[in-house]
Amino acid sequence: TQSKEPVPARDPSTIKNLFDLFKACAEDWPEVFRSTKDITKELGPNGFEGEFNIQSTRPVFGSTYSSPMLNHQDKDFRIEYQMAQPMIFARNAPNPNFLSILGYYAYMVLGYDYNSFSLNGGAPYFRQAWDLVLTMNNAPGWNADKSLRNRYWLAENMLSTRSTDFHKGFYTYHRLGLDVASSDIEMCKTMMIEGLMDIEKANQAYFQSMMVQVLMQTKNNEIIEVFKPGKPEQKSAVLAIIPKLDPANASKYRAEMGG
Repeated sequence: TQSKEPVPARDPSTIKNLFDLFKACAEDWPEVFRSTKDITKELGPNGFEGEFNIQSTRPVFGSTYSSPMLNHQDKDFRIEYQMAQPMIFARNAPNPNFLSILGYYAYMVLGYDYNSFSLNGGAPYFRQAWDLVLTMNNAPGWNADKSLRNRYWLAENMLSTRSTDFHKGFYTYHRLGLDVASSDIEMCKTMMIEGLMDIEKANQAYFQSMMVQVLMQTKNNEIIEVFKPGKPEQKSAVLAIIPKLDPANASKYRAEMGG
């Protein structure tokens, strides 16, 4: 359920406990969720500018391995914050930029996580992230016309009708692929390739979308490690897709996978 009433965190002075609030509202919070801030410029006594780094993972069934879900560097991080400032987050209502950014990425992390376990399972969380975008009234980092790689576009991409194959591929790659690795590694690789093929369909439907760029930034090392010991035909299949999905790193895949 959603509420427009402010929701106080247990300890309103810490980022961690704000995320604990989101955790309490979700059935299964992602296994690992890390965020770091790199402040590069001060904008007055309480204003800051820099980068916000988000990383999340989820466990792979039957193994000790955790698969990266979201690894993203937000370069439009501009906030005003005073030490010990109370953090009271209001759902679907205007918040200070700092709280909106934290809430946005909490919803995005949940969306990615749920999407990996069930087809379109993350949609409710992507919609909540989009609702936050709408409350920010085209502020820097939240608007459509200043950049094609910001919070507006990631949420828009995940809800676009052109993203149907992306969600299908994301689910296939994880739930039907990685999650069967412990029992059938060949089936795992077959389904991961099928997932990547669906994601390439989405890439054609929504060319140069931020969602694909973020995905490949998150997954490139994982794909290499899974297919490095693969059969020649599996490597060939992956290496035929990668130049379309991640052209900047195509040579890295070839060098490390031996293709």
